[in-house]
Amino acid sequence: MNKILKIMLSSFICLAVLVGNVKTSEAASFSISGSSSVTSGGTTTVTITASGGTGVFNASITGGTFTGISSSSSGSYSSTSATLMLDSTSISLTVKAGTSGDIKVTVSCSNFTSDDLESVTLSSKSKTISITSSSSSSSSSSSSSSSSSSSSSSSSSSSSTTTVTKSSVNTLSALSIDGVDLSPTFDSSTVSYKATVLDTDSIKISATAKDDEATVSGTGTKDLSLGSNEFKVVCTAENGSTKTYIITVFKDESPSVYMDVDGSSLGVVKYTEDVAIPDGFEETTVTYGEEEIIAWQNNQLGLTIVYLIDEDGESSLYCYEDGEISTFKQVAILGKNLYEVELLDTDRDGFVYQEVEIDGATVMGWAFEDTSFEGYYVVELMDDTGAMVTYLYDSVSNSMILYPESMMTISADNYEAEIVAMEEEANTNFMIASGVAVTTTVSTAGLGIWNFLRFRKAKIV
Repeated sequence: MNKILKIMLSSFICLAVLVGNVKTSEAASFSISGSSSVTSGGTTTVTITASGGTGVFNASITGGTFTGISSSSSGSYSSTSATLMLDSTSISLTVKAGTSGDIKVTVSCSNFTSDDLESVTLSSKSKTISITSSSSSSSSSSSSSSSSSSSSSSSSSSSSTTTVTKSSVNTLSALSIDGVDLSPTFDSSTVSYKATVLDTDSIKISATAKDDEATVSGTGTKDLSLGSNEFKVVCTAENGSTKTYIITVFKDESPSVYMDVDGSSLGVVKYTEDVAIPDGFEETTVTYGEEEIIAWQNNQLGLTIVYLIDEDGESSLYCYEDGEISTFKQVAILGKNLYEVELLDTDRDGFVYQEVEIDGATVMGWAFEDTSFEGYYVVELMDDTGAMVTYLYDSVSNSMILYPESMMTISADNYEAEIVAMEEEANTNFMIASGVAVTTTVSTAGLGIWNFLRFRKAKIV
């Protein structure tokens, strides 16, 4: 008897699980809703609603065009297609009718995951909207009105009106500043832009709405002040919805002081309020020739930096010392805040001086000529105390350790050569003993660094 009860109970549990799964699958679905007709050239909306999960939906249209979307953060559209991301939510597309026939909006789901994290296949669906002629509607209204007038003793005439959905398109098709490049290049979906001008007191902003029924404000001639200037261009759709485009224009003046750097002439930037100065530097002034210019000083590092602009309009910070200009760059490498400064001597025996990519930053350093050390690099950078520190970088493990400057002359080849040279100089027992001691020291150091490089067992800093 107990065995029969156990079998019945197990069967009931399996049945309950199967029913639960079926219900979950049925709950995952989507629908399309909207009006059944629209006048020729008019607009209406189609709403796609997903329930029971999350999916990516693709919509296409014939007999009309897509002109708007209720939430740009949940999808994107063009005139003939739209891509929507729905998480048990709804989103509406604005549709503009053609001249005649029917509008057909077809929606399919390429990837739908139910609330219980199961992949569900949903069949495509479509919505058909008939396009009615506005002229025939007017004629019908006129006939009805005439009939009513003839049967009525009153001489008054009646008329009927057709309500047309107003356009919600509030985007621009063009935005520009006369003679000035915008960054990035204009795109109707991008609302923030930057531009830089030199010795210019005013600019002229031009913009064109994508929809003929929309209006644009904020264009025309604008005065500029030194530094950053922000301008807003607002596109207002026929239904009153708006989209704001922001242009930040940076105005600077031509430098009056120029410095010679390796044969190139770099100008001192006058407006420095927006310059990103590294932490620990305080504003000061330095004298260059007979001119006093703005600079920044870090007493702990023993560095003074200035902000210069080259002939291509590119601005950067440089080290300044006694009228001389040299490279300065702040880099963040493997959690360390370091500075790259120009080195007077870059020649190292057994090394090649070149660019080195470390943790996404590019600095100058040395590669080993010895192919046994391929993938290892040596860099010399200033730390946040102002001390110059030499590091050994392992590109395979993306790790970096302190590396004594004296070790830069030891490689597999010159390690052997050093031993031979020391043995030849051992002319006396005393010298032989000294040579053995020195050889042992060099051998230990050489083998230590050789094994370290070979097996990559280093303490990561």
